[in-house]
Amino acid sequence: MMSLFEETKNPLFNLICQIVNEIQAGAKLTRKDIKQKIYEMKQFQYLEAPDFEREEEIIDLMFKFQGPNDYAAIPFNEPVPNLITQTELSWLKTVLMDKDTAFLIAENFRVNLLEKLEDIPPLYNPEIWQKLHFKSNESSSGLKYNQTLTLIVEVLRDRKTLCRQTNGQEEIIIPYRLEYDLFNDRYALLTWNENIEVAEKIFLEDLSYISSNNKPIPENIESKLQNFFLKHEAKITLLLRKTRNAVERCFELFGSYDKQARIQNDGTYLLTIKYYDFDEEEVIERILSLGAAVTVIDPESIRKKIINRLIEIRKLYK
Repeated sequence: MMSLFEETKNPLFNLICQIVNEIQAGAKLTRKDIKQKIYEMKQFQYLEAPDFEREEEIIDLMFKFQGPNDYAAIPFNEPVPNLITQTELSWLKTVLMDKDTAFLIAENFRVNLLEKLEDIPPLYNPEIWQKLHFKSNESSSGLKYNQTLTLIVEVLRDRKTLCRQTNGQEEIIIPYRLEYDLFNDRYALLTWNENIEVAEKIFLEDLSYISSNNKPIPENIESKLQNFFLKHEAKITLLLRKTRNAVERCFELFGSYDKQARIQNDGTYLLTIKYYDFDEEEVIERILSLGAAVTVIDPESIRKKIINRLIEIRKLYK
């Protein structure tokens, strides 16, 4: 069971299981006690609905109470409840209605789900909310772009290769992972180049003429990719000052990167970002865009590159 908890990596799910075990072992917990346990979670962040609606719904689904001050009971003789809440159903409907995310699932499945959710209101009124694509030539908007995304999701799911037409020649592409850069509203496909045995990042605007050739991805590609990425792992630690929205801008700039953040006693942030060394130039450019609100703590090699870059920029203005 511990392995299941590790796989889910869902703190709320783990806590609910812990509470169930405590009640079964004889603990006397009221609704207020359970809510307090949820609110005290280190990972608890309430963003998606007002007045703790989602947590209230989950408590009502999992536990039975005779009155507002009575102890929680586990309804063992009743069917296991469906833990999806009204808030989550509304969120799901909103995503299904969004054309920009239609590529995530098959069209017939999306339509069927929307029919099942006919009586569920969306999380917000779509008529008063619109996503702006500020890079129209590269953005995720547009029918052709979404068709390309749909094809990529299908081949990734079915573990098939892609075929791209380049200057009249066919090129086999082995897809590995689809990435989305929220700040630049841009998708990129990580692929494996079998000829030179390297991983490559191809932006979707460069994948206009692709098709599925229904050939399976070779079995040994996964291990080759893992070995390649292990050899090219890198990380950088930044000190962020809370000036000019630097923290918000930094998290937006590095939204597609794995990262860890720690708030220090003086209110500054220590942010460690994991990346691959072939993305170093992109990482440096994003750090430079944050200006004086950020300091590179480690590694020294990146510090020197940024200092040299700033010296060159200063020379241009002399």
